[in-house]
Amino acid sequence: MKARISLAVLVCLFLSSSIHSIWADQLRLKSATIDTDVDVSQIRSGGPLPDRWFLIQFEDAVGEKAKQRLENLGVELGDYIPDRGFLAQVPRDLQPELLKKIAEVKWVGHYAPAMRISPELLKKLQNLKGSEREEPAGVNIEYFKKAEDGEVGDLERRGGLVFYRSDFVLSAYLKPVVIFELLHRGGVKWIEEQKKVELLMFPLQERGTAAVDREDLLPQKAGFLGAPLELNGSKSSTYLQCDNRRSTSDEAYGEPHGMKSCTHVVRNRARTQGEKFARIAEERVRASEESVDQGGYESGLELLGVKALYEGGVKGDGEIVTVADTGLDRGSGGVHDDFEGVIDEVFKMGPYNSTWDDPIGHGTHVAGLVLGRGVRSNGAFHGAAPQARLIVQKILNDFGMLFVPPDLKDLLSPIYDRGSRIHSNSWGTAMGGGQYDQFASSLDRFVWDNPDMVVVAAAGNSGEDANQDGVIDTRSLLSPAIAKNSISVGASENLIPFGGIQRPYIQLNGGTEKWAMEPIASDTLSNDENGIAAFSSRGPTEDGRIKPDVVAPGTNIVSARSHHPEASDLWGAFDEEYVYAGGTSMATPLVSGSAALVREYLMKVKRVERPSAALVKAILLNGAKDLYPGQYGAGIGQEISTHRPNEVEGWGRVDVASATRIGHPEELWFRDESRGLETGSTARFEIEVVLTDQPLRVTLAYSDFPASVTAAKALVNDLDLVLLSPSGLKFYPNGGSIPDRLNNVETIDVPQVESGTYVVEISAHQVAIGWRQPYAVVVTGGVKSL
Repeated sequence: MKARISLAVLVCLFLSSSIHSIWADQLRLKSATIDTDVDVSQIRSGGPLPDRWFLIQFEDAVGEKAKQRLENLGVELGDYIPDRGFLAQVPRDLQPELLKKIAEVKWVGHYAPAMRISPELLKKLQNLKGSEREEPAGVNIEYFKKAEDGEVGDLERRGGLVFYRSDFVLSAYLKPVVIFELLHRGGVKWIEEQKKVELLMFPLQERGTAAVDREDLLPQKAGFLGAPLELNGSKSSTYLQCDNRRSTSDEAYGEPHGMKSCTHVVRNRARTQGEKFARIAEERVRASEESVDQGGYESGLELLGVKALYEGGVKGDGEIVTVADTGLDRGSGGVHDDFEGVIDEVFKMGPYNSTWDDPIGHGTHVAGLVLGRGVRSNGAFHGAAPQARLIVQKILNDFGMLFVPPDLKDLLSPIYDRGSRIHSNSWGTAMGGGQYDQFASSLDRFVWDNPDMVVVAAAGNSGEDANQDGVIDTRSLLSPAIAKNSISVGASENLIPFGGIQRPYIQLNGGTEKWAMEPIASDTLSNDENGIAAFSSRGPTEDGRIKPDVVAPGTNIVSARSHHPEASDLWGAFDEEYVYAGGTSMATPLVSGSAALVREYLMKVKRVERPSAALVKAILLNGAKDLYPGQYGAGIGQEISTHRPNEVEGWGRVDVASATRIGHPEELWFRDESRGLETGSTARFEIEVVLTDQPLRVTLAYSDFPASVTAAKALVNDLDLVLLSPSGLKFYPNGGSIPDRLNNVETIDVPQVESGTYVVEISAHQVAIGWRQPYAVVVTGGVKSL
């Protein structure tokens, strides 16, 4: 009966709080949207209040004076709530009604119990029936204050199992009745469902093909907290299918055997690909027999512009990159020659993790793409930053379970203390539609607290055409790639005509459900460098932010092979030392290595002592290559609908030569402003353009304060970018005609460049938390060196 009463109260509170008006001032929570123009301040509640936490909204953009007035009354301001609001703890000797008398305060209301739970979790709990109500659910609980030992003991006395604890977050298995009770107790800010962590190599499981000759692509392992470990999207048959006929071979081009019942357009596309690749294949056969190097496409590096930096002496020297993954080769039993002497330290994350070997092969492949030396390939299959050093973080334990702490501070702090400033993550957890969660918030907090920490995260492999209109659907991003301060990476196509997996999408695992319509169905995975992998997750995030940030090659990528006896051949063996693989898992380490090159370039060439993560991000995004309109041309089925930035490619495919303008120092201008701006202030920079035949690009990036997991909009501090041309034209960012109120990255690409003085204006529309917001701004083009 108590559980039923609690549920009824929650539903009533939820419904009474959900008043929507797109034109009025709002407080936007995930659980409710409050129209503060219509609702009177809600000081009373239909039930007992768990604590003295309230919602407060200001009349205008949040400034320091308005916040100071409240703090002088003893009010403690907590999380920012859009728009212009805060969670605030009001002292017991202060009547909350008095807050409405302060001129700057517009609205005051209770932070009700129904607002403290994820709507998705609430719906699941509401739909439980019978004995299901007794089954524990895995949840993350965030507290306003540090969770004390007594809290853990109390949950365990109620039959719960607490399996993770940080300063403000507990992860536990709890019965639904206990979850409801927690909402009515003081100190709980938010409860969300715990999501399973997945590796983000795209699974192409098959049998009896030339590409993969093992019984199964992956060993049967267990996932996080006992669930089966899966590569993202892998739940269907282990056979490639086309009209229910099994394939018997895999050819580089031409008509695949055993597929006679496939559609005519698939056969035609295969023949066209054969013609397209004939010349490329012939050229590569002529390659030197002393090296297996076939132009750099096998590892994806040829498309990233790294050679220009190598020629300038920039190869990642001095950079330490951390890879959080499934381990490395045979661990203490011996590592691949490509990593000999480059490992600084090893961390074994989570419980029951005694070794750092790689029984899957995923982590070894990923590490090779970051910084493998290419020793076993005569230098051909090296990583993007082949002189960087490596820290290994193994997140796969002895029982085959993936463990990533819900508070990513516990993942990032140890390696930051060892000097690593780049963290590569080829894993993620699906939150449905790119929803901002505990992973994302804790990542953003760490970068805010440590502004030179670059965190790179895979966007996911959840791309599919569910509505069958010939275009991959939006909103399939994973966390923590949806974090504001991450560099999130999607997968573009590599250009490689043979090896690995060369089948049309409709013939791949689940292809008839995910990619049955043209032009996707007959496309193959690595035939067009300007295309995006169909499986690559698309944005935007749930609140409309542009993600992924960039793309990099992620199909049929060759890298180091784990020699562990249980490790698989992934997408197929190249030889005894290297294997093919694909997914945003493979694109991500290429970007991590590229970030290492940019950091070294900034420190050694540009003499920047401590480049911020925002500056590294701004440079990478500013110089990325726009792949619009994608590989299918314009019209029906167009892959990328607008020029960059967009929800498919983000700001484009990484090109470090274009990003750094190495060899052309007069064409790169930047500022890394650690002092930043306060609400209402503006910074202006004059840029002299002397060459009009060079594209002019301006990018603003800043590491924003972490959003509240309760909020429906992630942006906290809002900086605006505007560009004024010599003739007086005014350019707004991200393809818009008004200021951007969602993103913490803003770019202006000038279509027709004028000679003369451009003015870059950066203004602080609102700095809600932190007094001042640091930022980085980058300009490339025919600009005069200053």
